[in-house]
Amino acid sequence: TRQVAEALSSRLHLLKTKIGIHHGSLSKPVRLKAEKDFKRNKTDALLATSSLELGIDIGDIENVIQYMSPRQVSRLIQRVGRSGHGVKRKSIGYILVSDLYDLLEATAIALLLKQGKQEENIIESKALDVIAHQLVGILLENEQIELMEAHNIMKNAASYGISYGELEEIAELLHKQRILYFDRSDNTLKKTLSTMIYYYTHLSTIPRTLRKKVRDVELNRIVSNLDEGFASTLEIGETFITKGLPWRVVELTDDEVLVEAGDDFSLSLPDWEGEQIPVPFIVAQKVGELLDIVEKGKLDRIKKKIKFKAKIKLPEEKWHPKKDKLIIESFADVVVIHSLLGTKTNRTIGRCLSYLLSLKQGTSNQLITDPYSIVINSSKPIKAQEIKKLLENLKDLKELVEASLSDSRLFTFKFNHIAQNFGLVSEGKTINKRAIKYLAHTPVYKETMRTLLMRYFDVKNSNDIIDKIKKKEIKIDCINSKELSEWGRTALLKVRAGELISPIEPHSEIMKAFAKHILEKRVKLVCTYCNKPFYIKIGEQPDKKKIKCPYCKGSVVGYAGEFKDGRLKEKDRKFIENSAPLVQAYGKRAITALS
Repeated sequence: TRQVAEALSSRLHLLKTKIGIHHGSLSKPVRLKAEKDFKRNKTDALLATSSLELGIDIGDIENVIQYMSPRQVSRLIQRVGRSGHGVKRKSIGYILVSDLYDLLEATAIALLLKQGKQEENIIESKALDVIAHQLVGILLENEQIELMEAHNIMKNAASYGISYGELEEIAELLHKQRILYFDRSDNTLKKTLSTMIYYYTHLSTIPRTLRKKVRDVELNRIVSNLDEGFASTLEIGETFITKGLPWRVVELTDDEVLVEAGDDFSLSLPDWEGEQIPVPFIVAQKVGELLDIVEKGKLDRIKKKIKFKAKIKLPEEKWHPKKDKLIIESFADVVVIHSLLGTKTNRTIGRCLSYLLSLKQGTSNQLITDPYSIVINSSKPIKAQEIKKLLENLKDLKELVEASLSDSRLFTFKFNHIAQNFGLVSEGKTINKRAIKYLAHTPVYKETMRTLLMRYFDVKNSNDIIDKIKKKEIKIDCINSKELSEWGRTALLKVRAGELISPIEPHSEIMKAFAKHILEKRVKLVCTYCNKPFYIKIGEQPDKKKIKCPYCKGSVVGYAGEFKDGRLKEKDRKFIENSAPLVQAYGKRAITALS
């Protein structure tokens, strides 16, 4: 990702290395300079995201180093293939991994490559926004054309795939936007003044990404910048996370999202992230095979096939995730399903389970998935057997996914992108959730749902998995415990933690002593409203209650210092102001961390 590329670049520059950086967020002149410097040997290496995956052909590139798993066999082939361009030269690549699943996944991909196998390439069809643009293009070649003739021209393409009736709906929508004139008397299309303008201003379906500032209204300062696509889905009163903190939307303007500190992290919406490359089913299943091989101590078989310099140590549990078994762990209100099914299948099954569970409990829950697990954080305690029962009775997966998506932020974001492709809204303008419901039967709505199902979900494979569960070909084990297994904790860290830094877990006895020491501390706080200081003992504060000034009752309170060896070690004013949003959002937890 871009964030990882920037982080790695900053660390490598500290070592005085001659390394350039290249990713999509950089301006075109900066990217071109990075490429030229690399070609002219002014830099020894070029650190890049997939922005250079297809676009660089330099004959003297010696090695490609892939940081973390490439996630797909085809990606590994393409990236390593950037090196060794020349007669009798060999492409050489290395993969640096970050954790256990990353190591297993990279090994699985390398083995599949050696076996000449790779994931299936899906050819898109029935893209209604692309067909709309093509229809306008055909009309531009003629003064007028019968809709049936245009249909007959396009149906020769394998990627077309729609009926004449569906094309009629597209023509009607374009007619309403005055992009063309659709004469119903003889089903003829005719050009308008907007026909050529629409065609040449919508040549690409790639959306332009703009940024909106997030402003804290209480302190009148900029907190961060949000992707416009994410910002367009926000509504007043909703809470989201940015820079690791929850914020509640109080007002939306054309340029800014005005917010105040939120107080509930668990129900907040995650900050917008770039789309991750999905790990295919074939790779996730290969990881299951590798786990069996490692458990049986037969790793030498792998080392004979690929150059392998890493050590694999499995968690000390009596079980491990398997390719032909789902293992469900439950602890309090958290459920972890260990399912080696790949990104899209886990996302599909997870979304169905989360949706059904929310209907059953009458409350919302948090769903997080990765290629090897499904994590559901429920608002109520839940047992593994409840999830098993839901899995065994799952049906109508496509309908469940569509029902869960129709009111989601992802749907709103994609709908606005596709609405622009159809000319329904101009660039920079958006349609809110309430208005989208009135467009439920339009080509824009249908294309949005088709795009989401194709790009983010795998309903077909998910149906196959559920059928195998019902036929007992895939078994389900349930584990209810007082604490999650190491596998369960690994799953939580994998979906929540950063890519570069893993949290450290002290031994339980050390942790207890450490916690006791912290809770006995007395600290100084300062109210940023009335500027009056006051003192509290951390252990005496309620866990989930806001900390307020005892004088003016204000909730924007900054951390000003703690007592060490009988002396107060105070913080400066800037630190106090910067810590105030943390204390307001997290209360006792923030003070504990800051002390």
